Amino acid sequence: MHCKDKDLELLAQGLPPNLEELILSFEGCDKITDVGLKALAQKLSPGIQKLKLDFVGCLLLTDVGLVSLARHLPAGVKELQLHFASCSRVVSPGATALKQQLPAGLLSFKASFKGTGVNRNFYNLQSFRSFNS
Repeated sequence: MHCKDKDLELLAQGLPPNLEELILSFEGCDKITDVGLKALAQKLSPGIQKLKLDFVGCLLLTDVGLVSLARHLPAGVKELQLHFASCSRVVSPGATALKQQLPAGLLSFKASFKGTGVNRNFYNLQSFRSFNS
């Protein structure tokens, strides 16, 4: 797949403002950078309750993109799945920012960070909150 930052920007601009569920996979899109992730994060609807984003193998993503996503997580998210496995430029500040910005009402959480500086997966909210970077 050959998605680029511009594709994410266009997709983000077209997201409906009343969106409640968003599931997107950009697995293996090795041209996506923090710019694209930030563009998507900034356009996430405040009403989203279920969010699943897959950026596995997006080799140009860094902690900067994760910090941006953390800052823009909608407060009403109840279910969150984030996959950044094999994003080798992700170390730990991004995961730390996500941990600090998790929505208060979050009920379900899964994340994959294998092949990053974090190098582990999280299967529930408790394991992620207790993670020390």
